[in-house]
Amino acid sequence: DTFVAELGRALAEHPCFRPSRFSGATFTILHYAGALEYTAKDILVRNADLVKEGLQTLVASSTQPFVASLLAPVTSRAVTLGTQFKQQLAALRLMIDGTTPHWIRCIKPNTQQCAHNFDTPYILAQLNSCGVLQTLEMIRRGYPYRVPHGEFLRMARVVLLAGRAKAEAPTLLNSLPSDQRQRCQAFLRVLEARGLLSKGVAMAQVG
Repeated sequence: DTFVAELGRALAEHPCFRPSRFSGATFTILHYAGALEYTAKDILVRNADLVKEGLQTLVASSTQPFVASLLAPVTSRAVTLGTQFKQQLAALRLMIDGTTPHWIRCIKPNTQQCAHNFDTPYILAQLNSCGVLQTLEMIRRGYPYRVPHGEFLRMARVVLLAGRAKAEAPTLLNSLPSDQRQRCQAFLRVLEARGLLSKGVAMAQVG
C-alpha cells in the first residue's frame, strides 16, 4: 500500500495513471491498447530476481579475496517468477523456430459478446493496437511482403482453379508467358478479367 501511495503522489497529474477507488494495493495504467490494472501485493517477492549461479561461482573462484567475498556462496534457491517466464519464453521460441507458423489475427467485434454486432471504433482500436493498419499502410507505400514469382503463382492459381473458370484453368495457365515476372502479370490480368480480382490490385507490386 505504501508503494501505491507513493505512486499516487508522484503521478497524481499524469494522464496515464489512475489510482484505485476500492483497493489501496492496486492501480491502473492507461496503455496504448487500453487500461490495465496492476496489483502491488507481493511485488517485491515476484520481482526479486536472484543473482545467476554462474556469476556467483565465477566471483567466488576469484583469486582476489575481496572479489571472492562480494557475493554470497551458491545455495539452492527457488526459481523466481522472472526466471520461470524467461525459461518458458525460450522454450516457446524454440518450438516456434521448429515450425512454419501461419499467424491469424483475432479481433473481438464487440464487448457484449453478441453475435452480428460490430462495434466499429472498438474494432479499429484493436487493429491499430495490433499494428494491422500500419502494416497495410506500409504495403500501400510499396513495402510489401515479397515472395518469388514461382511461389506466388503456385499459391495464387488456387483462386483460378476454384473459381468459375475452373474448366478452362489448365489452358489459361499453359498460355501464360515463360518469363516468371511476365507470367505473374498475365496471371493477374486473367483473374481481373474474370472478376476474381479487384481492378488494378497488386499489379503495381509485381516486380
